[in-house]
Amino acid sequence: MSEQKNVSMSVLDGTPLQISPKEKVLVNSNLRTTIFCVEELRKVFLKSNLSIAKAEYSLKSLDGEEAIAGEYVFEKQPTYSYSLEEVLPLDDMVQYERSEPPFYLLEVNTTLETGKVLRGAFSFAGSLVKGYEATVCPRTDLKERLAAIPMARPDMTEDELRKICVDFINLQSEFTYMLPFDTDCYVSSQKKDRILRKGIVHAGIPYITVGSGSLYRVAEFYDEKTGMISEDADYLKDTHYFGNACSGSAAISWARVVNSARLGYTMDMCASNGCIPLGDIKYDFSISCFERGKNNPDLWTSRRICDDNGEQVMYEAYAMAKPADGAVTGEGHVRMFTKPSIVVRNEDGTINGEESYVVMGEQVCYTSNPNHIRITSDGSHYIAQGCVDIKYSFKNMFDTNYIPFTFAEFLGTKKVDLAEASISENKDEYTASDIASLTVYANYNISDVFFNVTDEAGNVVYKYAYRAPEFFYRSIPLAKLLPDNVKEKLAELRGNKISIDVQLYNGAKLNVLETIIK
Repeated sequence: MSEQKNVSMSVLDGTPLQISPKEKVLVNSNLRTTIFCVEELRKVFLKSNLSIAKAEYSLKSLDGEEAIAGEYVFEKQPTYSYSLEEVLPLDDMVQYERSEPPFYLLEVNTTLETGKVLRGAFSFAGSLVKGYEATVCPRTDLKERLAAIPMARPDMTEDELRKICVDFINLQSEFTYMLPFDTDCYVSSQKKDRILRKGIVHAGIPYITVGSGSLYRVAEFYDEKTGMISEDADYLKDTHYFGNACSGSAAISWARVVNSARLGYTMDMCASNGCIPLGDIKYDFSISCFERGKNNPDLWTSRRICDDNGEQVMYEAYAMAKPADGAVTGEGHVRMFTKPSIVVRNEDGTINGEESYVVMGEQVCYTSNPNHIRITSDGSHYIAQGCVDIKYSFKNMFDTNYIPFTFAEFLGTKKVDLAEASISENKDEYTASDIASLTVYANYNISDVFFNVTDEAGNVVYKYAYRAPEFFYRSIPLAKLLPDNVKEKLAELRGNKISIDVQLYNGAKLNVLETIIK
């Protein structure tokens, strides 16, 4: 983390404002929302491992207009914790719960006895928490935009391939929707569920630890006229099938083109798994994953790699990054470059890390960061689940241990693979038992397997979709993964025609079987 007097980080439930051995502030971890009304702010308290001198606060609208501001000095010393009810004029804030639009940014800055100011922020939108329901959702032509992103082909140029990945990660963050019911999404870094509330306009695939969310799944149940996701989308109630973590959203976007790398967990995005470091970055390329930790010289942590290579080597690598390249930190996050880096050099030719910056897209748990509260040109407002074209200085990237990388498909050292899918046994006839014992294979990761049964007149008499719970599946053994009630139903449908299709994360939907059930 860069050395500066004021360290700005958003407050997350139970997460330090500043991760440091010496100075940190924690928010109580029993909260399940990141959108606060006055009633819920009364439950919030903060604590520190060093004595607290004062707290400064301000409530601002999204256009920066200040509604309330002040400070509270803790005369009793030492003070290691305080509640927002003690510090804030909450009774005066009630009036802003009924404002339109209802979003405000509440900043609470804690000054420690050392003089260090640790900054935090909360999303204040009382009417949303108290039952506000949006009547209009900004329209997203989801199916049209998905169709506009082409399938990668071996004859495409580097720029065309890169654009596919960038367009896909941006669409994952930009599409807007409302849910027909409240649902939870688990975030392991915060060790709790987060509530996705119905009636609130959300944007983007929701953040969830270890998910397999796919825009193609959402498109099946998305009403583009209202922005509402259908109640028939039962899989949304388990957001493992709807959401993604940072690595999942990036990997699914790269999977539109890349088949040369082992994409999945953040810590695996290293050279031995096909994530090729940019520039002259050096580390032990035989390691299979990065190690966690910051200051252990005996482990291949991203902090050690940055320190071993030095600022200028890392800066030159950031400068080389092109749209659709990636950057990973061993602290557990991955981003995608979405635009070329902006490079400012000093008189001696070295790169100025403070003035040079990258532009990136990323999937994050929605927080009180104002980047995640957006107002559209028509005045609509919504909570964003991902970031589009966010700027980070080279110095920030270095200080937070980011290692930039690219892929063989972008370098032209490997041609793009055309999608293929197959089944384990090809026969002239299949019984229901034969079908249920098949394994489905693909050369790209599998999102869904669709079973569609029709009668002689072509009417659909049964359909079922198997949703892969994680991103990593390249084979689906039906005997193991198909529910028993589906197997029993297929046995009842002898004489009808069955079609089995496979949806891959690279965008292809392929038929692997079409036959009469004997």
